[in-house]
Parts: sequence; structure tokens; C-alpha cells
Amino acid sequence: MDINMQPSLTRIQNIGGEAVYWETTINSYLEDYKPVEGIVIAHSGRSVATLLRFGDVSSGYNTKTTMQEAWVIDEIAFNVPGLSMDCFIPPSDLRFDSHVEHLSQGPKIKTLQQGSDR
Repeated sequence: MDINMQPSLTRIQNIGGEAVYWETTINSYLEDYKPVEGIVIAHSGRSVATLLRFGDVSSGYNTKTTMQEAWVIDEIAFNVPGLSMDCFIPPSDLRFDSHVEHLSQGPKIKTLQQGSDR
């Protein structure tokens, strides 16, 4: 199975500066499907992410970065004895509001805006 994400284009511009654009493209491939307890699961895959930076006239060049990741699942088990329900959240139990609450209790991230007088 091939999964192609829509390319994303982000524009970044400092106050009074030139705009620089970042284009992100991600392609993922799921492979080696095998049945496990009646459920067919991909046992390997790979992803390729490409970042393209362009529009920076002052530097005179564009940059392209490609990152690749490959993974393999060796062993799958369902209903593992002794594994607490706190270690796994079934998809049917996911709630977006609890995810947001969890993030708000996590580490604080401070963001700075460019061009500010801090």
C-alpha cells in the first residue's frame, strides 16, 4: 500500500525581510502483509520525507533534504497477560479532549516571535 501525503507549503518571513518557502512531501509504503489472529497487518514499511527550501534570494541557493526511515515488525501479540490497560489505548477509546488535556499538563514550550523586543 502506498500512502502519499499532500505536499505542504509554508511561507516564513521576518519583518522587513524576504519570504522563504518550505515545501514538505511525505511518501510512505506499507509492505509484507501477514495475518495475525485474523487481522492482516503490515510487517514492514518505509517513509521518505523531502524538505525543499526556496525563495531565499540573498543566499543564492535552494536546499533539498531527504530523510528515509525503514521499519520491520518481528513479533505481534494481542491481549498480553500482565500488560496494564494504561499501556495501550484501544482506538475506540481515543478522545481528542483527553489528548488536549494531557498536552496541557505536559512540559511547557515557550515560543518567541521574531521581530519582537524581548
